[in-house]
Amino acid sequence: MLRRKSALGYFKDGKPVAATAGSSPQPRRVHDGVADHADDEEHHAPRHAQAAGGDALANFDDISTWAGAEFYFEKVRDRNVWDFPLLNVASAATYAARNIERIRVVINAAAARPLRLHAVEAAVVGKPRTEQTAELAGQIAVQGAQSLRYNGYKIPLMRNLVKRAIRGGGIDS
Repeated sequence: MLRRKSALGYFKDGKPVAATAGSSPQPRRVHDGVADHADDEEHHAPRHAQAAGGDALANFDDISTWAGAEFYFEKVRDRNVWDFPLLNVASAATYAARNIERIRVVINAAAARPLRLHAVEAAVVGKPRTEQTAELAGQIAVQGAQSLRYNGYKIPLMRNLVKRAIRGGGIDS
């Protein structure tokens, strides 16, 4: 099993650890831009980074495939200071001939873990970045969503954040 250094640093027992001067072993070789380490026990990626399927924001192995992509992140919070989000969205998209070629959309604070919106991704691939595509994505994002006692506001918020992530830097005319 390859032990890797990710963009977050070194890992021990599946948890990130701070690297100090002289604390990291010398890499043996570089494979796909990531150094493999001789010390097999101390340095390894967390389990979620080894998940199959290329989940967004969890897989560091082939980050170069998103070079040149357009990234979007928005965090909605209660106060204008550092705070836990009410909801946030992150996306990465590439475009070809004014159409969405590839996209990843992840929403956070809607559940106990970040949720990748596979249905939204599948629905917008091949479509132009227009208001209609953004509206479609927003509707698909909230299909089947059920609010709990005090968080009903998150459903329209999620719909609007996904629409804004599809719009990104702007809508094509």
